[in-house]
Amino acid sequence: MITDYDDTQRYMDKAVPTGDAYAAQITYKGSVMATLCGRDAETLKTRAHNYAAAMNWRRAVVTVTREGGA
Repeated sequence: MITDYDDTQRYMDKAVPTGDAYAAQITYKGSVMATLCGRDAETLKTRAHNYAAAMNWRRAVVTVTREGGA
């Protein structure tokens, strides 16, 4: 049986990022509770704050860092 997935690993090896990537780290009471990734820093920061609020982590610290890109 022939499938379209035979060369998937070869194509993924040659993949390059399309732009900058950011990571938001949520710290609560000195422990890293979650890490979120995304393309837009401000949107990612808002998502991280909303996630922390939904998890009832009051006064959580959100740190956004640039991961790199093309």
